[in-house]
Amino acid sequence: MSKVFNGLSVRMVAYFIFAAVAGQGIAIFDPVAGTLTFHIDQMETLLSGVAGYVATFGIGRLAKARGGSS
Repeated sequence: MSKVFNGLSVRMVAYFIFAAVAGQGIAIFDPVAGTLTFHIDQMETLLSGVAGYVATFGIGRLAKARGGSS
């Protein structure tokens, strides 16, 4: 694995995504049935946020690779 995608960065992205899912009420856990339900219509908000997060990170890395600072 490259330095960009080491274990720590993957965990940090996962923490961000799961915190966003829990905070937005996008996923609901039913303890009686033991199921986790995702609301597809609300996933658009989460996915647009994740796309913005990934794009910002990628553009920063691209700028840094070309000799700029981010």
